[in-house]
Amino acid sequence: MECKEEIFNPICPSCLSEEIKEWLVGKEKKIIDIVEKEISKIMMFKTNKKGCLRCNQDTFMCPYCFTERIYLKLKKEKVSRKILKEFLTFFNYDMEHTGYSKDMENLGII
Repeated sequence: MECKEEIFNPICPSCLSEEIKEWLVGKEKKIIDIVEKEISKIMMFKTNKKGCLRCNQDTFMCPYCFTERIYLKLKKEKVSRKILKEFLTFFNYDMEHTGYSKDMENLGII
């Protein structure tokens, strides 16, 4: 686990990965490579526990931490504001507005 807090939204990284891969369709190769590499790093922590609401696989990382890692990697790689904005629009798990939602304000999403 990334943040060491209890997982309140039990959607597993595998299910989120599939959704993000759908979002990647049609994106430039650089973006696809950045995201797929980061997903691979995250998935190394997968265990055999059960619990995802969607597929019953391991929820070893909460959706917020998972999407934050990918978002921060995209930001670090200096992808376009358009890509950052689109990613946060589709994958916003900052329900408490304490993390990357601040960037959403700067990007003009909220």
